[in-house]
Amino acid sequence: GRVTKGRGSGDLNLNTSARRCICDSIRMAAAVVAEGDVRRLLTKLDTASWFQQSLKDDGEVEPPAKISVEYCVDVRRKQKILYHQLKVIRFLLEFLEQVDTTPWAEGSAQAAGNKMSEVKQQWKSLKGEYLQQNEKIHGLIAQLLQKLETLQKKKVLLANMLHHYQVQKEATEKQQQQKMLEELVGELGEKVQKCESQIQLLQSEVQNRQTDTNIWLEMVNRDLELCQLLDTLQGVRLVSAHDDKLVLDLQVNDCTLMPKPQPLRLCVCWMPEGGVRIQSDCDVFCPAEILLADDLKSMTTALLEIQQCFQSQAQLLCELQTLKDRYAIDWLPKERKLLYLKATVVYTLFVQPGYPASGRVQLLSVANSKNSADPSVIKPTQENPSLSDWLAYLCLWISD
Repeated sequence: GRVTKGRGSGDLNLNTSARRCICDSIRMAAAVVAEGDVRRLLTKLDTASWFQQSLKDDGEVEPPAKISVEYCVDVRRKQKILYHQLKVIRFLLEFLEQVDTTPWAEGSAQAAGNKMSEVKQQWKSLKGEYLQQNEKIHGLIAQLLQKLETLQKKKVLLANMLHHYQVQKEATEKQQQQKMLEELVGELGEKVQKCESQIQLLQSEVQNRQTDTNIWLEMVNRDLELCQLLDTLQGVRLVSAHDDKLVLDLQVNDCTLMPKPQPLRLCVCWMPEGGVRIQSDCDVFCPAEILLADDLKSMTTALLEIQQCFQSQAQLLCELQTLKDRYAIDWLPKERKLLYLKATVVYTLFVQPGYPASGRVQLLSVANSKNSADPSVIKPTQENPSLSDWLAYLCLWISD
């Protein structure tokens, strides 16, 4: 509605010619872009064929890293070109909209032709620059291929050098191992010599030990003879045997005694000067310490005497053992005295030898903190009282 009747046909022709110029420009741009796309597609033909082959074989095959990088770079380049093409198309469409709605002034056809010529010249210059850059890129690609070939040769050379180095390294390691083995053999030889010298020392020590063993065997034979002797004795038990002493227990043969008295512990010691000593640490029956010559017969006689004495006093020892649990008494075996303590009074009883068969018990003294009583007036009612009768009577007499 804005175009006047006088200029309607001219403006329409001008719009048509502008549209043709724009379309020609679009076709030329598309042709140039298509030419570049064709070249790139030809260079990436191998990549596309590889993708097709991978899809046929197995859809999950992961392409190599080099192909994936080239593919991503090519896609990015195409996206940039498409972005620029879309901007050009948008500019042209906006220009066409303005041309359709804006009236044409006189001489606008000639101005549009001039502008179109300028655009063509710019396009040709850009195309020429593009071709120059393309040729330069091809030259750079050729140089890169040469450099790549040179790098491949250097890679092969480096691999050969590395192999040679590995061979030399293995040879050096073998030499070092051989040297270490030789040193180890030398050290082992020295150790063998030390072991031989130590073996000689041990052999001499074994000889010394053999001498000691012979001495010990003599002692063992002596102990065996003594053990045989003890086997012949009745009521003698070997407790322990040492290098310089024997420990014996004398048992009571009378089984009717209750409670049975404890065995008499004797220690037979060999003195350094060659004698034999028999001693006991019994608090109830304490025989005198006996010193003998180093004679097995004399030692046998002494042991028999001690055993006979111990057997004869077995009843007295059994009675003393029972009375110790009931009264506060103290037995003096050498003096054959019995001390009885009750409150503040101490009674002294004398046991005659041969008790209880022939010997009797006699009250010797009565000791008090205040005064002393006459022991002759104190006597049990029994005609021949025993130790048990005396202690029971004294306990009741005190109570009275």
